[in-house]
Amino acid sequence: MIDVRWTWAFLDTPRPLADRSWAYWALVTGWSVSAPRGEHGEFATLVPTDGDPWVKVRAVGDGVGGIHLDLAVDDVRAAADEATRLGAREIGTLGDPEIVVIMRSPGGLVFCLTTWQGDSVQVRAT
Repeated sequence: MIDVRWTWAFLDTPRPLADRSWAYWALVTGWSVSAPRGEHGEFATLVPTDGDPWVKVRAVGDGVGGIHLDLAVDDVRAAADEATRLGAREIGTLGDPEIVVIMRSPGGLVFCLTTWQGDSVQVRAT
């Protein structure tokens, strides 16, 4: 069993539409958008007025978009090995393989296993 400590929802948007999409999601949730981060400013977080954030936005390559989950765990490598044993397939890493492992479920859904950062209070969007 994989002990998921936190779940992040990622809203992936083609780069040319990112600014408009991020503004839309901020309006829909009533939350603010953090400053962009990443090598190309491709990541931001929707920051709720209360509780820990749990929705992130990401600008991706043209024609690509969708939603994926990041499952935060205590031990990324052990969780990736267990997910593989249960039928998932490891498809890559993002930087350090002890911090982020990209997986594909048996049903074809892409998800990431990431290192838990202590988040604990999740609130609903307004």
